Amino acid sequence: MSTILSLDLATDEGNRLLARVDDADVLIGRAPAPKGVAIQSMAVSATHGKFIRFNEHWFYRDLQSTNGSWFSSRMLSPSAFHVVKDGDVLILANTPIQSRLNFDVSAEQVQLLQEPAIFIFWQDRLKVTLPLPRHGQFYNIGGEDSIVEFPANFLSTHKLTIKADGRNCLLESYQVGTGLYHNSTQISPSAQVMMHDRDNIITGQLVIVFSTGHKTVEAEANLGEVGTFIDPSARYSKKLITNSGFGKLLEEEHEHREIVRTQGIARPIAIVEPDQHNLIGDKIIYIIGILALLITLALLFWFLLA
Repeated sequence: MSTILSLDLATDEGNRLLARVDDADVLIGRAPAPKGVAIQSMAVSATHGKFIRFNEHWFYRDLQSTNGSWFSSRMLSPSAFHVVKDGDVLILANTPIQSRLNFDVSAEQVQLLQEPAIFIFWQDRLKVTLPLPRHGQFYNIGGEDSIVEFPANFLSTHKLTIKADGRNCLLESYQVGTGLYHNSTQISPSAQVMMHDRDNIITGQLVIVFSTGHKTVEAEANLGEVGTFIDPSARYSKKLITNSGFGKLLEEEHEHREIVRTQGIARPIAIVEPDQHNLIGDKIIYIIGILALLITLALLFWFLLA
């Protein structure tokens, strides 16, 4: 059982399927390497971000991109984990990407997915998923009575408490050994923060994410027949290798064209012509960089002679 993520490129003419992912993670960007989903925009970084699946949940992280990743007019912090939900529109620089989720899970798991949840990450890995505490109950994060195990130096320097406020999450901070951030805004070490859907609390290696739950839909019957799919018309890096339950995509060189060949999937070979527009843009940027370097050297030489 798994949660299948579909990524659509949102355009004025409608949405176009870029990728359908059943792997644990996938990179996305202008030229992601060694594997990933390609977006043909010079404003998008080569490796812009990453979609990651932990259990039945998908998350998105910005990977220090130049022009940022945005959701609901809010720029996502590179340290944050954005909970991906069905119908989300993420803006990668200037390119809108819409997500679609199909939950191939049991009825019990569907019920859990629809409930509010707290995700606790440590050193970029999901450590535990907790339900929103019931009224009058709370979770201690850090300190001697921490509900989650952490290294001793963290436990001695951090103390946070998570409570419920209706279907929202209330976080109270009593002690932090490093800076404390609510999404991308630094807050007081002794702050009280109301966390809404998809909010992040970040301090050092600890990231706490709140989600009000998923709107679940049934998995399409034919999704399991294709496994991982990445649009072959996109421009990939030359090291593309994408694993799936039905084989893997291998890239070869043939007559100056990139060929994405499928193994184990009954689909014809897809021939990818190099994107001339992006190639010209890359050359222009390269030439501008060389000219800027020459001008700088000339000015330095003139300054030394003067």
